[in-house]
Amino acid sequence: PEIEVDLAWWELMDARQRRSLGRQLADTVAKCRRALKPTIVTLSSYTNEPKAHLEAIGSAKWPVVRDARDTWKRRRERTARVVYLTPDADEALEGLEDGVTYVVAGLVDRPVRKNCTRDAANLHGCEVRRLPLREFRGAMKRRREGILNVDVVVHILLRYRDNGGDWAEALQAALPDGKATPHRLQPRRIAVVTPPRTPP
Repeated sequence: PEIEVDLAWWELMDARQRRSLGRQLADTVAKCRRALKPTIVTLSSYTNEPKAHLEAIGSAKWPVVRDARDTWKRRRERTARVVYLTPDADEALEGLEDGVTYVVAGLVDRPVRKNCTRDAANLHGCEVRRLPLREFRGAMKRRREGILNVDVVVHILLRYRDNGGDWAEALQAALPDGKATPHRLQPRRIAVVTPPRTPP
């Protein structure tokens, strides 16, 4: 399967969040390098500000596909099935299939933007799935759920693929531990925003 990181959310983030996303993408590349099998990672909407910011931290040397097209134009121009991963989807992802592109939003989601990625995918008629965190909650000892970093989502997918299809082990291995830090103890604000729109 191909993993695509959708950078179209860039304008919704402030400078600090963009720096955080850059670190997450660098960690994503490092995890892909350590995976047992080769992995195609694509950065879509790789143009203008996202491109300039990421190239300043070395993205030109990353072993990834850099595509200026957004997720939806790529989807229209290719035959591959596309699944957008969002925590707000009703259905859980059951497994990974060859020939399918799994899209992860390149968005540092603080405050939480409820339904933002799901609504964008629905707007374009794209399938949506969530990671099966609820279904395997009992197996995730002292692991933290909630909004996950891009590198954590990719690590879960890679671990699941490499371990032969064991979600419980993949989640236990990839999710951060549940130790509380002061900022995690603070209530999270919920922001409702309009997803970025592109021509149909």
